[in-house]
Amino acid sequence: EALHRAIIAATLAPNHKRTEPWRFHLLGAEAIERICKLNAEIVTEKKGEAAGKKKLDRWLQMPGWLVVTCQNDPSSPSMDEDPAGLARE
Repeated sequence: EALHRAIIAATLAPNHKRTEPWRFHLLGAEAIERICKLNAEIVTEKKGEAAGKKKLDRWLQMPGWLVVTCQNDPSSPSMDEDPAGLARE
């Protein structure tokens, strides 16, 4: 219920030029495992094997993953080009 309300609120949030660029992805078990393993590899390279294993174990315990991405529209001016645009809308 809380997650559903958060997604609805996000889709109604103000956005630059009303482009609504966000996309919501609820990851499945296979994608979650791949992301966790990749993250653990990165941590292992930087902080050692024990830290990588600890990160992997902790991340695999998380019950679900909702990933929010932003889809850029090259035809729409960016905030850098029109910083006042958001305030006008």
